[in-house]
Amino acid sequence: NHSRPKPRLASRMEPMSEHPMLAPLIERVERLLLRHQELKRTNALLTDQLNALTSDQLNGMRPTQIAALDTADLAHLTTQHLSQLSTDQLRALTTQEIAGLTGAQVASFTSDQITALRASQVRAIEVADLRQMTTDQIASFSRTQAAAFTYSQVAGLTTDQVQALQSGDVAAL
Repeated sequence: NHSRPKPRLASRMEPMSEHPMLAPLIERVERLLLRHQELKRTNALLTDQLNALTSDQLNGMRPTQIAALDTADLAHLTTQHLSQLSTDQLRALTTQEIAGLTGAQVASFTSDQITALRASQVRAIEVADLRQMTTDQIASFSRTQAAAFTYSQVAGLTTDQVQALQSGDVAAL
């Protein structure tokens, strides 16, 4: 009944912080953590700036500047801001950005903005967001735009919304 002594690995190994291969990795992780903190502060500042935009300032932005906003940035724009975008500014949004808008944001679109949407943007509107649009807004979709609706979008329309579509628009579905 010989009991062997258990190996003492800790005494034979170098402490992790002193291991030559880990030092550069630890330094890189620390730099990445600092960069992450900087990005979080920058994002918070951008969010504050977006929230503080006046309608005049937003209207003064070029479509390319609007296009540079990402989905998270657009989430911070109020419905009033979105309803005041020019048609060119609205057309500058990507399909991912349109899909990322809330129902209230989509429901804030004016008739002029709706008629300016590209077919790909119309297809990107989430079904739940489309349902939040008024019948007047739904009636603003052109025949070409109505033809761009996906099956899910058409199936998600309320009876009143379907009735609001012009007869030619319904035929396009």
